[in-house]
Amino acid sequence: MLRVRAAGERRPSIVGLDRSWPPKDFPLSTTDPVNGFEVPPERTRAGRAGVELLFEVVADRPGHYAARGLEIAYEDAGGKRYRDVMPDALGVCALPRGRDPETAPQCPFVGTLPEGKVG
Repeated sequence: MLRVRAAGERRPSIVGLDRSWPPKDFPLSTTDPVNGFEVPPERTRAGRAGVELLFEVVADRPGHYAARGLEIAYEDAGGKRYRDVMPDALGVCALPRGRDPETAPQCPFVGTLPEGKVG
């Protein structure tokens, strides 16, 4: 399951990837729920700052989870609907509760995701 937050002009940095939630040095108070978030027009300072989407992966049990990409559906202020696919592969290791991510072993595989392991 994914939980998604939007970070606009108020964000302190760009996350990229973090092993914890919320991301270190990135207070969730600088983000908003993605549902209903309005991207400002590019002609404004806030619009030029862009928007970063933060994805929290929540697993129901420990293990390895992977995806070939992410589909994003959205609409503009006029109600026109759009769909975009980010084809970036992602692999996530979910650790048992209480396990320190800084001392956990690496994910079972790195690099290209094997065909049989991708959901």
